Amino acid sequence: MNIGIDMMGGDFAPLEAVLGIKMLREEGQNARHEARGTRDEGEGTSLPAEGRALGTSDEGEGMSLPAEGRGEGTSLPAEGRGEGMSLPAEGRARSTSDVGKLVLTLFGDENQLNPLLDEYGIGRDGIKIVHTTQVIDMHEHPTKAMKEKPDSSIAVGFGYLAKGLTDAFISAGNTGAMMVGSLFSIRAIEGILRPTIGAYMPRENGKLGWLLDVGINADCKPENLVQFAMLGSIFAEQVLSIPNPRVGLIN
Repeated sequence: MNIGIDMMGGDFAPLEAVLGIKMLREEGQNARHEARGTRDEGEGTSLPAEGRALGTSDEGEGMSLPAEGRGEGTSLPAEGRGEGMSLPAEGRARSTSDVGKLVLTLFGDENQLNPLLDEYGIGRDGIKIVHTTQVIDMHEHPTKAMKEKPDSSIAVGFGYLAKGLTDAFISAGNTGAMMVGSLFSIRAIEGILRPTIGAYMPRENGKLGWLLDVGINADCKPENLVQFAMLGSIFAEQVLSIPNPRVGLIN
């Protein structure tokens, strides 16, 4: 899989993006090491390595912690999955074992990126840098900026995605520019009026809800809200493994 990353978007770019890549690789390495340790410790148990190390009472009672249903490679943090249990080492390994196989296509100023990658010890295996000369700042008008800055990291990133050169494109930059790019470069699914951004929302019972829209649309008509509800419900069911998710309106 090839993931495109806007390295110039956000208030602390490109440093925050470089640190994110470093964390991703370290998590993948740690998960693989823990998974190997788990398999060596014992066969046929799905109790997390952390739990065994702490000597939980589950061991004494002969109970094994089920691994099913914790999500396959979702981006939900481990502490928020399912019933609030941490993701076992084996599960983390499944979700991060392909990190080494990922190709990260970084869009940005190579004169800034290369020194940062070297400074934080990030090798170039699986990394491709696409040099861009322009940046869409957070305060800029999205449509105007996309037209006037064709060599920006966001514009070039969406161009790669539209041509099938990457499988996804992510950015911490100008949200409006991301919406414009998604609508005009890869277009919405037929029938979808507007894209939407979702965010995890903590609930009083300790679980997580899924809140949308969280900023990509300034003005919404009733039909937009209905579609957001449908999209959020599908996401909660298919990605978060929540059967028959309840939909509510926050005003």
